[in-house]
Amino acid sequence: MRKIGMIFGGGLLVVSLWSTNPAGAQSQAAEVSELEQLKQKIEELEQLKQRVEQLEKHQVAATVSPAQPQTKYIPADVQAAVDNAVPSFLKHFKLSTLIYGDWAAYPQTGWGPQFLTQINPPGPGNDNVNSFDITRTYLNLLWTPSERYTIRITPNIFREVGTPGAFKNSSNSSVGSNLNGNLTFRLKYGWFQMNDVLYKGQNVRIGQIENPLVPWEEDLYGFRFVNLVPLNFFAYSSTDLGIAALGPIRLSDTTYGDYWLGLYNGSSFHAAEFNEKRSPQGRITLYPFAKTLALAGLGFTGFGS
Repeated sequence: MRKIGMIFGGGLLVVSLWSTNPAGAQSQAAEVSELEQLKQKIEELEQLKQRVEQLEKHQVAATVSPAQPQTKYIPADVQAAVDNAVPSFLKHFKLSTLIYGDWAAYPQTGWGPQFLTQINPPGPGNDNVNSFDITRTYLNLLWTPSERYTIRITPNIFREVGTPGAFKNSSNSSVGSNLNGNLTFRLKYGWFQMNDVLYKGQNVRIGQIENPLVPWEEDLYGFRFVNLVPLNFFAYSSTDLGIAALGPIRLSDTTYGDYWLGLYNGSSFHAAEFNEKRSPQGRITLYPFAKTLALAGLGFTGFGS
């Protein structure tokens, strides 16, 4: 909007024209109005945020098991009675199982090395032979009545096979064989272990225990369910009756290896012992570069018997 103004002074009439532009004032008023609207929107967003948080809390509370809050109000004496209902030594049992099963097919048969304890490749003339098999099943029972002692019982379910005939149960007597291909039980592991004898992790094990090298080979190979490990082909059994000391080799909190030294019957877990000779066996594994990340897994293993 334009305005005309006149100034009188000094006996002279001075006419001056000027214009004023209220756009700046209008712009300022618009900014104030916009600011108020933004403040209002922020307040609305805060209210929405609070509402969302409330709904989330209600949803979480709704998903909690209804039995959970009830446990808060169980009297202490009742809770103690529940805890003591089972003796403490029974709380240290571990039960597990391991099953080896397969379906094998032989399109072209021939002579070959033994696969597993009860499985050999079919000989010539048996092309296209196939079968489902359960080659081995273990039921592992571990009991740790205290931190110092561990007991393991592991029956082995296997298929009994063999040639009919007499079985020698001593050097001068025998009984008739009853092998008929049934799945039957025998003891694979049955030992008592004293834990942390000389230092942490150093144990002494007695009973039907592992061979020093066979378990190490099986862990390294990873396919024991497919075929035997190399030491088995040298007439060494995976377990035998005896006593052994085993544990890690540590220096300054770094493990540089482990050892297993034992004295065994020398037969196997599925054969009787008929002589007075015992079999000392031992394994030592060293990781000389244990502190070097790139070479930490490089190790050297020695076995003697």
